[in-house]
Amino acid sequence: FIIYIRMDVTSITEHFQSFSEKLCSMQDKYERIVKLSRDVTIESKRIIFTLHRVGSVDSDEDLLSNVESRMKQVYSNLKRIADELKGDDPYRYTRAYSPGLQEFVEAISFQYYIKNKSLISYDEIKESLTFHCDADEIVTLLIPITDYILGLADLTGELMRSCINESGESQPEISNEIRRFILTVYEFFQYVNGLESCSRTDFGNKLNVMKQSLCKVEKACYTLKIRESEFSSGATIT
Repeated sequence: FIIYIRMDVTSITEHFQSFSEKLCSMQDKYERIVKLSRDVTIESKRIIFTLHRVGSVDSDEDLLSNVESRMKQVYSNLKRIADELKGDDPYRYTRAYSPGLQEFVEAISFQYYIKNKSLISYDEIKESLTFHCDADEIVTLLIPITDYILGLADLTGELMRSCINESGESQPEISNEIRRFILTVYEFFQYVNGLESCSRTDFGNKLNVMKQSLCKVEKACYTLKIRESEFSSGATIT
């Protein structure tokens, strides 16, 4: 038997119109989040650039004040991303703001290292991404553990530049302190490299870059040690 099913063309059209509007709304939200992520990336890069000048000029307080001001702008954009994701599935949009989030982790972890000479924890960053809104409402921006780890990988590149600068200023203690820190982070990355959650291609690429940074740091520290041995005790290294 052949069964004929009468289809309501109007009803189907309305359904597809509804789907179209929903997809357009999702795409618009995705694009807004991408733009906010770019703003986070730009401001975070400016923070990193400013932090590299700390210790090299007399006005460290002004520089740190500038960093705090820029960090507030970063948090403002991150809060706007969290507002966009409120009531929605954040995993649907993680790729939209992942680049900005990694740059933010790099900037805040660099700032944290300069202040405390240690590594900022995942929980501390998660807590910093919890925002208070009106009427005691709280919104939290999801930060995948992979973005935290990849942000730390970028941190080692900034520390490598700091180490090279310090070795140029003949600061062996600071250079060796940075070398030991990067080595510890690199050993951790080697440990997590085999984990399924860190099997992304960019993780392997950043691990290779980190190894190159570590080699540059070790070479700089070794060169500085050789230079020290060429001078008698108490002589000034030029």
